[in-house]
Parts: sequence; structure tokens; C-alpha cells
Amino acid sequence: MGHLPTDARCGPATIVARRSCGPDAFILEVDLAEPLASLTPGRFAMLAPLEPNELTVPRPFSIYEQLSSQRVSFLV
Repeated sequence: MGHLPTDARCGPATIVARRSCGPDAFILEVDLAEPLASLTPGRFAMLAPLEPNELTVPRPFSIYEQLSSQRVSFLV
């Protein structure tokens, strides 16, 4: 197994925008509860609802763009 990056963290985020990006994809923009340092390409985040049920599985998504220290977007 690989090792977690030293800056790995877990926390809530709020969806602030969802924009269509073609017929079967969209850009999901979220506000983070805590600021992040500048991200490098190739970083991923595990996304899951705050109140999961037995059918919910967290999924990894590549960070599409870091808009600020507390806002990032994902191509979903």
C-alpha cells in the first residue's frame, strides 16, 4: 500500500456550483471548511456525502482547479 501525503486531511465541504461540461460530465465546485496550501497537479480527493447510507461508497476524484485556498473544483 502507498503512504498518505503528509498534508492529507479529512473535512466537510459545501457544494457551491455545478456546471454542465458536455453530455455526461459536470464541474463540481466546493468550498472547504479549512484552507489548503497550493496544490500540485495530480492530487485527488475522496468525495462522499456527509450522511452516507449503506449504498454510498466514497470515490476518488482528481482536483480540476484550485480557485482559492478554500475553493476547489472537480470534473465529475
